[in-house]
Amino acid sequence: MASTVEASPLVSTDRTWIPAKRAFSHAMGYNPQMIHSPVSIELMNPVTVATIVIAIATVANVVVAVFMWRAMSKSYKASHRPYVGCSRHRAINEAKKNQFTFEVEITNFGAVPASNFDATWERISVGDEQFQITRKHQQEGQILFPGVKKYKRETVREPTYTPLINGSRILEFVLRITYEGTDGEKYFSLQEVRYDSKENSFLTVR
Repeated sequence: MASTVEASPLVSTDRTWIPAKRAFSHAMGYNPQMIHSPVSIELMNPVTVATIVIAIATVANVVVAVFMWRAMSKSYKASHRPYVGCSRHRAINEAKKNQFTFEVEITNFGAVPASNFDATWERISVGDEQFQITRKHQQEGQILFPGVKKYKRETVREPTYTPLINGSRILEFVLRITYEGTDGEKYFSLQEVRYDSKENSFLTVR
Protein backbone atom coordinates (compact mmCIF):
# COMPACT_ATOMS: atom_id res chain seq x y z
CA MET A 1 0.00 0.00 0.00
CA ALA A 2 1.55 3.31 -1.14
CA SER A 3 2.00 5.94 1.52
CA THR A 4 1.22 9.58 0.94
CA VAL A 5 3.08 12.49 2.42
CA GLU A 6 1.23 15.70 2.94
CA ALA A 7 3.15 18.91 2.32
CA SER A 8 3.58 21.14 5.34
CA PRO A 9 1.32 24.16 5.13
CA LEU A 10 4.30 26.32 6.23
CA VAL A 11 6.50 25.35 3.21
CA SER A 12 5.40 26.24 -0.28
CA THR A 13 6.03 23.63 -2.97
CA ASP A 14 5.02 26.00 -5.76
CA ARG A 15 8.10 27.16 -7.74
CA THR A 16 6.24 29.19 -10.38
CA TRP A 17 7.07 32.45 -8.61
CA ILE A 18 10.87 32.12 -9.15
CA PRO A 19 11.00 33.46 -12.76
CA ALA A 20 8.88 36.42 -11.75
CA LYS A 21 11.17 37.04 -8.80
CA ARG A 22 14.25 37.05 -11.06
CA ALA A 23 12.60 39.38 -13.59
CA PHE A 24 11.68 41.80 -10.82
CA SER A 25 15.23 41.67 -9.44
CA HIS A 26 16.79 42.48 -12.83
CA ALA A 27 14.33 45.31 -13.36
CA MET A 28 15.33 46.84 -10.01
CA GLY A 29 19.03 46.55 -10.82
CA TYR A 30 20.28 44.16 -8.18
CA ASN A 31 21.42 40.57 -7.92
CA PRO A 32 18.53 38.23 -7.04
CA GLN A 33 20.93 36.22 -4.90
CA MET A 34 21.18 39.22 -2.61
CA ILE A 35 17.48 39.80 -2.21
CA HIS A 36 17.69 38.82 1.42
CA SER A 37 19.89 41.91 2.22
CA PRO A 38 18.04 45.25 2.24
CA VAL A 39 21.35 47.12 2.51
CA SER A 40 22.72 45.45 -0.60
CA ILE A 41 19.52 46.27 -2.47
CA GLU A 42 19.82 49.93 -1.63
CA LEU A 43 23.53 50.07 -2.53
CA MET A 44 22.88 48.56 -5.93
CA ASN A 45 20.26 51.16 -6.71
CA PRO A 46 21.76 53.69 -9.20
CA VAL A 47 19.96 56.63 -7.63
CA THR A 48 21.29 55.71 -4.18
CA VAL A 49 24.82 55.25 -5.48
CA ALA A 50 24.71 58.61 -7.23
CA THR A 51 23.41 60.30 -4.09
CA ILE A 52 26.23 58.80 -2.00
CA VAL A 53 28.87 59.86 -4.54
CA ILE A 54 27.50 63.42 -4.60
CA ALA A 55 27.47 63.55 -0.79
CA ILE A 56 31.09 62.36 -0.57
CA ALA A 57 32.18 64.87 -3.22
CA THR A 58 30.39 67.66 -1.37
CA VAL A 59 32.08 66.81 1.92
CA ALA A 60 35.47 66.63 0.17
CA ASN A 61 34.91 70.04 -1.42
CA VAL A 62 33.97 71.53 1.96
CA VAL A 63 37.11 70.10 3.60
CA VAL A 64 39.33 71.42 0.79
CA ALA A 65 37.65 74.84 0.97
CA VAL A 66 38.23 75.02 4.75
CA PHE A 67 41.95 74.22 4.39
CA MET A 68 42.30 76.73 1.54
CA TRP A 69 40.56 79.40 3.62
CA ARG A 70 42.88 78.77 6.57
CA ALA A 71 45.96 78.94 4.35
CA MET A 72 44.77 82.18 2.73
CA SER A 73 43.90 83.65 6.13
CA LYS A 74 47.39 82.89 7.48
CA SER A 75 49.01 84.27 4.34
CA TYR A 76 46.95 87.46 4.51
CA LYS A 77 47.70 87.92 8.21
CA ALA A 78 51.44 87.36 7.65
CA SER A 79 51.52 89.99 4.89
CA HIS A 80 49.33 92.51 6.74
CA ARG A 81 51.06 92.82 10.11
CA PRO A 82 53.96 94.93 11.41
CA TYR A 83 57.44 93.47 11.80
CA VAL A 84 59.52 95.62 14.15
CA GLY A 85 63.14 94.78 14.89
CA CYS A 86 66.71 96.02 15.09
CA SER A 87 68.08 97.03 11.72
CA ARG A 88 71.51 98.38 12.71
CA HIS A 89 73.92 98.94 15.62
CA ARG A 90 76.31 101.85 15.74
CA ALA A 91 79.27 102.67 18.00
CA ILE A 92 80.41 106.26 18.58
CA ASN A 93 83.71 106.57 20.43
CA GLU A 94 84.45 110.10 21.58
CA ALA A 95 87.96 109.68 22.96
CA LYS A 96 88.44 113.37 23.79
CA LYS A 97 85.39 113.25 26.03
CA ASN A 98 86.19 109.78 27.37
CA GLN A 99 82.75 108.54 26.47
CA PHE A 100 81.35 105.80 24.28
CA THR A 101 77.82 105.86 22.85
CA PHE A 102 76.10 102.81 21.39
CA GLU A 103 73.00 103.17 19.29
CA VAL A 104 70.34 100.72 18.09
CA GLU A 105 68.30 101.50 15.00
CA ILE A 106 64.78 100.06 15.13
CA THR A 107 62.67 99.71 11.96
CA ASN A 108 59.16 98.56 11.09
CA PHE A 109 59.76 96.16 8.21
CA GLY A 110 56.05 95.29 7.88
CA ALA A 111 53.34 96.61 5.57
CA VAL A 112 51.12 98.16 8.26
CA PRO A 113 51.76 100.50 11.22
CA ALA A 114 52.75 99.14 14.62
CA SER A 115 50.81 100.69 17.49
CA ASN A 116 51.77 100.93 21.17
CA PHE A 117 55.42 100.61 20.20
CA ASP A 118 57.94 100.56 23.03
CA ALA A 119 61.66 99.73 23.22
CA THR A 120 62.98 98.86 26.67
CA TRP A 121 66.48 98.16 27.96
CA GLU A 122 66.20 94.91 29.89
CA ARG A 123 69.84 94.96 30.91
CA ILE A 124 73.10 96.80 30.16
CA SER A 125 76.37 95.57 31.62
CA VAL A 126 80.07 96.34 31.18
CA GLY A 127 81.93 93.32 32.51
CA ASP A 128 80.44 92.44 35.87
CA GLU A 129 79.14 95.93 36.42
CA GLN A 130 75.47 96.64 35.80
CA PHE A 131 75.15 99.84 33.87
CA GLN A 132 72.94 102.62 35.21
CA ILE A 133 70.23 103.07 32.58
CA THR A 134 69.26 106.70 32.09
CA ARG A 135 66.55 106.25 29.46
CA LYS A 136 64.97 102.87 29.99
CA HIS A 137 61.84 103.34 27.87
CA GLN A 138 61.20 104.75 24.48
CA GLN A 139 58.11 106.94 24.53
CA GLU A 140 55.32 104.42 25.14
CA GLY A 141 52.21 104.28 22.98
CA GLN A 142 53.97 105.43 19.82
CA ILE A 143 52.84 104.44 16.34
CA LEU A 144 55.67 103.19 14.16
CA PHE A 145 54.77 103.38 10.48
CA PRO A 146 56.23 101.06 7.81
CA GLY A 147 59.81 101.99 6.94
CA VAL A 148 60.06 104.51 9.79
CA LYS A 149 63.12 104.25 12.06
CA LYS A 150 63.52 104.92 15.77
CA TYR A 151 66.78 105.08 17.71
CA LYS A 152 67.70 103.82 21.14
CA ARG A 153 71.06 104.91 22.60
CA GLU A 154 73.10 104.99 25.79
CA THR A 155 76.46 106.52 26.72
CA VAL A 156 79.26 104.92 28.75
CA ARG A 157 81.56 107.30 30.67
CA GLU A 158 84.44 106.97 33.09
CA PRO A 159 85.36 104.98 35.08
CA THR A 160 83.74 102.38 32.82
CA TYR A 161 84.85 103.91 29.54
CA THR A 162 88.59 103.04 29.65
CA PRO A 163 88.26 99.29 30.47
CA LEU A 164 85.56 99.03 27.79
CA ILE A 165 87.71 100.59 25.10
CA ASN A 166 90.91 98.67 25.96
CA GLY A 167 88.97 95.40 25.85
CA SER A 168 89.35 94.36 29.47
CA ARG A 169 85.58 94.57 29.86
CA ILE A 170 82.82 93.62 27.47
CA LEU A 171 79.66 95.58 26.81
CA GLU A 172 76.46 93.57 26.67
CA PHE A 173 72.85 94.74 26.44
CA VAL A 174 69.39 93.24 26.07
CA LEU A 175 66.67 95.19 24.29
CA ARG A 176 62.98 94.27 24.39
CA ILE A 177 60.66 95.60 21.69
CA THR A 178 56.89 95.39 22.12
CA TYR A 179 54.15 96.52 19.74
CA GLU A 180 50.68 95.68 18.44
CA GLY A 181 49.19 94.99 15.03
CA THR A 182 46.15 96.66 13.49
CA ASP A 183 43.97 93.83 14.83
CA GLY A 184 45.19 94.40 18.39
CA GLU A 185 47.42 91.31 18.49
CA LYS A 186 50.53 91.86 20.60
CA TYR A 187 54.09 91.07 19.46
CA PHE A 188 57.52 91.31 21.03
CA SER A 189 61.14 90.64 20.22
CA LEU A 190 64.13 90.28 22.52
CA GLN A 191 67.68 90.91 21.32
CA GLU A 192 70.88 90.33 23.26
CA VAL A 193 73.95 92.03 21.78
CA ARG A 194 77.66 92.03 22.68
CA TYR A 195 80.15 94.70 21.61
CA ASP A 196 83.74 93.80 20.69
CA SER A 197 85.88 96.92 21.12
CA LYS A 198 88.92 95.38 19.39
CA GLU A 199 86.92 94.67 16.23
CA ASN A 200 84.61 97.64 16.79
CA SER A 201 81.66 95.40 15.94
CA PHE A 202 78.45 94.14 17.45
CA LEU A 203 77.55 90.47 17.79
CA THR A 204 73.94 89.38 18.20
CA VAL A 205 73.92 86.64 20.82
CA ARG A 206 70.18 85.91 20.54
